Amino acid sequence: MNQRYSVRGLAAVAAVNITSTVSNLFNVVFMSIGSSIGIIVGNLLGANKLEEAKDTDRKIIALSVVSCFVFGGLLALASRFIPELYNTTREVKQLSTSFLLVSACIMPFSARKILEDGLDATGNRKIQKRLDELATEDGNLTGQSAFTLQDLEDWGFPYGTDVYDLIASGAISDEERDAEGYESIQRWIDDVQQDPDKYQGGGSVLHNENPCIGVYGSREMKLMDVTIENDDTFLGPRGLRLGMTMEEVLWLFRCDTQAAFDFAETQDTALLDEYRHIGLYFDPQEGGNTDGHPVYYQGNISLQRDGKIIIDYDVGGSSISLAILSVTIGNGVVTEIRVEYDY
Repeated sequence: MNQRYSVRGLAAVAAVNITSTVSNLFNVVFMSIGSSIGIIVGNLLGANKLEEAKDTDRKIIALSVVSCFVFGGLLALASRFIPELYNTTREVKQLSTSFLLVSACIMPFSARKILEDGLDATGNRKIQKRLDELATEDGNLTGQSAFTLQDLEDWGFPYGTDVYDLIASGAISDEERDAEGYESIQRWIDDVQQDPDKYQGGGSVLHNENPCIGVYGSREMKLMDVTIENDDTFLGPRGLRLGMTMEEVLWLFRCDTQAAFDFAETQDTALLDEYRHIGLYFDPQEGGNTDGHPVYYQGNISLQRDGKIIIDYDVGGSSISLAILSVTIGNGVVTEIRVEYDY
């Protein structure tokens, strides 16, 4: 975080240092009260004074939560004057005032930590177990968003693209020979239109150079897959390229699991679950429907029997995966990038 501020200039760094020092001075009061809950309530529980322990626990929690709001308000009021105590430039003082106001607004949310301390002190094993689970849940470690259909739009191969769009964009030429043996892609199109049953449920590779492009014979001749496997200059979604390390790939997308980065570094199979997977994220979308709109976003790492690692980023519909971005890792680097489309 400090590195990010550092690129904003020396004034930003100085203002952050002032804010951290002052905020910690205000935080220590109610955080100490919250920490004392375990000691005080623990002594009462040890003395078998159960009712008194419950009553004391509630009172200290209330006091601590109220103190969050009180000291947050005091910090907000003092935010304009505290920076004046420092011998620094006017720019640093103005930034410090703004940062302190933000810190003051966030301070009431520290009540959650105090509530957790108080609930943990009750000795209830179910509550303690859930608090432990919450404490170990990872947030978004990369700050990036999940893989979405917009990534395919930005990449130039949008979801729903058909063979005519590919020709119009220049991705393929209707005059070139396709990989299935037709003398031209236009002849393949004509054949599909004349005998659609012949291609029902299947597709053809129309372009065998980088990237390799497949199109469904049925389903209105829409894009089936795009594969990059022998050209490190052609980029995939979000700048993916052959030769990247596994860690570099993980940093391009959302990742909620520290175990993923640990596995990328150590290749320790003990980090995998019973299915040889590591979940990166799962984000169900409210209001998803059956009209092709995404209803979930998901990312996974899987270790294959041949030792290769596959990183899958999935955009799911109500009953099918609308698009899956699969990144194959071999010998520590990306060896294939493939996007599959379904309709």
